[in-house]
Amino acid sequence: MEVEVRGGTREENESLRKLTEEIFKDSGLAKKQSKVLIVVDIGIPAFYVGIKFKKDVEPIKVGDIASIREQSGKTKLQINEERYYDQVIEKLGTFYGKENVEQSERNIIYINSTDENVRDIVIYDLTEEIRERTIDVLWSILPEGFKVRHFKHFEDGFILVSTDIPQIREFYNVIEDIQKEFGGSWDV
Repeated sequence: MEVEVRGGTREENESLRKLTEEIFKDSGLAKKQSKVLIVVDIGIPAFYVGIKFKKDVEPIKVGDIASIREQSGKTKLQINEERYYDQVIEKLGTFYGKENVEQSERNIIYINSTDENVRDIVIYDLTEEIRERTIDVLWSILPEGFKVRHFKHFEDGFILVSTDIPQIREFYNVIEDIQKEFGGSWDV
């Protein structure tokens, strides 16, 4: 995880960089972040945080945890990962309707139709959990008095603005600069 801090003196930036690294390491999230950029603007005052997740954070899909095959006009799923069983039942019920999802055994599920796309249904998205945990961790880094918060979310990260004043155009300029610097899927 790369952490960069801008906007303060060299000593202030280094202290905040070290604090941020330690907090992410202690939370177990350091291995899930690719880059953390903190930009402090004392003049407004505003605190910007750009977070980009590593690419290895992939959602878990039905095809990853189940053997799937057609059987008598139905789709049979044999769940190989017991810990996701409840999520599979819930997602399939939401996607196909509870009346079309049958459970014959603890790890065997039938869908009353044939659908090749069943293997692409997302059961568990670790990215969203990492996003939520990262935001929770940031509250220990952000200044206490900065209660106004603005987010711009991306598939593989987000930019957060924390301040004590209402939105102004300057926020968007800095957000656009951070977005361009992070590049990749953040380009709009």
